[in-house]
Amino acid sequence: MQKNFLLLILASSMILGPMSGYAQEDAELFNSAKQSIKVGERDFGFMQFHSLLRLSISSPYYHDALFATGEYYFASANYFDAYTSFSKFVELYPRSDALPFAVVYLLKMEQMQAQGSEYDLKKKVITFKQLSLLFSEYKEYPYNSPMGLKYKAVYFIDRLEVYINEALFETVYF
Repeated sequence: MQKNFLLLILASSMILGPMSGYAQEDAELFNSAKQSIKVGERDFGFMQFHSLLRLSISSPYYHDALFATGEYYFASANYFDAYTSFSKFVELYPRSDALPFAVVYLLKMEQMQAQGSEYDLKKKVITFKQLSLLFSEYKEYPYNSPMGLKYKAVYFIDRLEVYINEALFETVYF
């Protein structure tokens, strides 16, 4: 009986040991990336977020890293990789608080390149929170990104305005 118990402990430590190591590595990378961003080292922060994407899709930080890499690519005018990152984000995280912002980035890039799936993207952003404006003129949704940007989505009855750091980024008409 004692041998079985020891074997069980040994087996579970072999299985759980590496998992907790990955979780710790994820947390360290994420915190280091956030700290890099905080002190103005965006390139280094991006590299750490990008490293998180290579570790595991099951990481609790994966969605933040995916959004952050999309932001970085967009700011660097690397629209192909930005589009890839935000498309994957929208596909994997349809209930994320960052969804309307990822969709607006995609819309903006599609307008720049005259691609054709604008209607589907607009539908995603319109139905994001099953908007109800019965007794108010607008509804706001804030989001602070891992890259340190402050987003705000302001839904009106006929449009969505997206702000980044209080500056109007895009208006989407319904």
